[in-house]
Amino acid sequence: SESFQFKPPSATDGPVEFWMGDVVKEMKVSLRQIMKEGIFHYPKMARLKWIEENIGMTVNGGSKLWWTWQVEDGFKKVQKGEKYAIKNLNIMLSKQLNELVYETRNKLSNTQRKKVNTLIIIDVHARD
Repeated sequence: SESFQFKPPSATDGPVEFWMGDVVKEMKVSLRQIMKEGIFHYPKMARLKWIEENIGMTVNGGSKLWWTWQVEDGFKKVQKGEKYAIKNLNIMLSKQLNELVYETRNKLSNTQRKKVNTLIIIDVHARD
């Protein structure tokens, strides 16, 4: 199972009716920050390492966000005359997909395997 640390920790003193709302607010703030950090680090790390170091929500959302940016960037490059930009992007995305498939052959934790398998499904459907 996955977990994350609140940034900063939330106090749980007093009646639950009061502090539970603060916990929920802090959870949202923390998850937003974790997501931002994960998205920021995506292009700076090897993808498999990035998947390993981030929680599933960040991996799913971040990889979709970067895929969208890469496709949009590919179309912009085509408009500017780089006629093989989308073909080159497809080659890179296929390589990433193959790396994920090879990763499934390794010994992975249940959580890591779920993240990799989910990304395989997402990447296959993104090729369509």
